[in-house]
Amino acid sequence: MRKVSKIFFLFIALSILVLSLIPVPQVEFVQFSDKITHIIAYGLLACFFVFAFSSGNIHFRLLSLISITACTFYGGIIEILQSFVQRSPEFMDLVADFTGSVIGTIIATIVMFIRKHYRPGHDRKS
Repeated sequence: MRKVSKIFFLFIALSILVLSLIPVPQVEFVQFSDKITHIIAYGLLACFFVFAFSSGNIHFRLLSLISITACTFYGGIIEILQSFVQRSPEFMDLVADFTGSVIGTIIATIVMFIRKHYRPGHDRKS
C-alpha cells in the first residue's frame, strides 16, 4: 500500500505544481472556489503523504506534524514561484493550503486507525 501511496503522492504533488504555475487570467468571482480547490488539493496531498510515509519506525504524531508542515511549506514555495510566471501569490491561498493539509492529515489518521483496529476477521475483545 505504501508504494502505491507514494506514487499517488508524487502524482498529486506534480499536478499541484504544474496547475499552480500555469498562467491564467485573474477572475474575481471564483476566489471562493479557488480556496476550496486549494483545500481539496492539499488535503489529498497530506493524506497520501501520511499513507506513503507511515511505518512502525515513526511516531504517528510526529508524522502528522511533518505532513502538515511539509505540505504547507510546499504550498508556500509554490506561492513564491507564482510571482515569476505571471500569477499572483496570495496569503489566503497559503491559509487554504494549511487548512487542507490539516484536514487531509486528520482523515488519514482516522483511516489508519480504523485499518489498524477494525480489520475484518480481527478478534476484538469487549
